[in-house]
Amino acid sequence: MPESLKIRAKVLSEWRGVWERPDPRRNLHTPKEYVESLLKNAGIDQGFDQQKLESVWQSVAGEFVAKHARPESLKHGILVLHVVQPTMRFELQQQSGRLLRNLQRDLGKNVVRQIRFKIG
Repeated sequence: MPESLKIRAKVLSEWRGVWERPDPRRNLHTPKEYVESLLKNAGIDQGFDQQKLESVWQSVAGEFVAKHARPESLKHGILVLHVVQPTMRFELQQQSGRLLRNLQRDLGKNVVRQIRFKIG
């Protein structure tokens, strides 16, 4: 539609007092926009690999500790470790500074910023 016809239609609708119908395409979004937003809100926008986390954890923690504590989730820089028993949790809390530094060295500074423990 030529610009002059758009202007004419707008002037006529204002003169008549008729409200213009909004363009139906005004709120269309691509699925990519929603998927990216959902992944970002879920904390997995970087597409971090769970298998990589588990292999790095095993090398950082050692074979014995890796058998009794495993990575459960990594969201927003918080690594949650599922620990088998309270004594293991206590031991890991004592070593959490060293573990965090080693995880940051192997995975990157911004990937893991904090470690939390869950007994179960």
